[in-house]
Amino acid sequence: MKYLLLIFFSLLLLSSSVLDSPKLPKPFKKQFKFVPSGLSVVDGDTLSVQAFYMLEHEVTNGEYKAFLESIRQENPEAFEEAKVQNEEWSKQLSSNFVGPMEEIYHIHESYTHYPVVNVTHKGAQLYCEWLEDKINKELLKSQKVEVRLPKKAEFIRAGAGNNYNWQYAWGNNKMTNSEGRYLCNFTRIPYASMSRGENDEIVVKDINLKIDYISEGTMFFAIKNSYYPNIYDIFNLNGNVAEWLSDSDDLAAGGSWRDFGYDVRLQSVKTYETASPMVGFRPVVSIVKD
Repeated sequence: MKYLLLIFFSLLLLSSSVLDSPKLPKPFKKQFKFVPSGLSVVDGDTLSVQAFYMLEHEVTNGEYKAFLESIRQENPEAFEEAKVQNEEWSKQLSSNFVGPMEEIYHIHESYTHYPVVNVTHKGAQLYCEWLEDKINKELLKSQKVEVRLPKKAEFIRAGAGNNYNWQYAWGNNKMTNSEGRYLCNFTRIPYASMSRGENDEIVVKDINLKIDYISEGTMFFAIKNSYYPNIYDIFNLNGNVAEWLSDSDDLAAGGSWRDFGYDVRLQSVKTYETASPMVGFRPVVSIVKD
């Protein structure tokens, strides 16, 4: 009898998950992954999160370029707001590599499938509106979706699912797997080269420390489907680029390539006043009419 009850409740949960699942048109369904309804722990509060789809990867240079080319003629005002802020490379970073990145990162075909950065929060919103229009044109008149930036609760839910204590999308607090390979793109500083300063801040002791990014192919960013997908087949929710949130127009979650391991947790949020080489985005899709 006990096993029959377990089977019954398992089937009930499965059926509710299927009914909960929104329907996206085929051109978009492949890249948007379903995250079922559930709970999310945000800053100590347990919040209810409705089901949604999330893009499996951060929006790429190629995808954003297609968007800009689409609106350049039909909406010049939006184009000006959405265009990439290349000057932020040299404004925010000092490196011998910044010059070339500023010139070619967003336009060279070698970086087509790498995450777009230096896009304002408004630019990311405009991309979502454009994509929403594209998806809705593929749907029946009785159906409609909303495309937008994720809330912090949704971002955490997409990374951890029902595992409310997860700090990282891979399920433990280690930054490497059993083979010693890194599980995300972040600033790797060995503990031996770090100490605690005033106000408990982290201080890097060895300023000449050399970090090997070349062998991993991630001098700045990792390509869109790098490392390992999580339980929902979503990539790079930790590190690589921080991602704009809808909670506020200056918040980005998940940390970036320039952050330490603690700052690329699912719960990690930083404030950015403008576009940044450390910030990109990815949209989520919700069903608003069916």
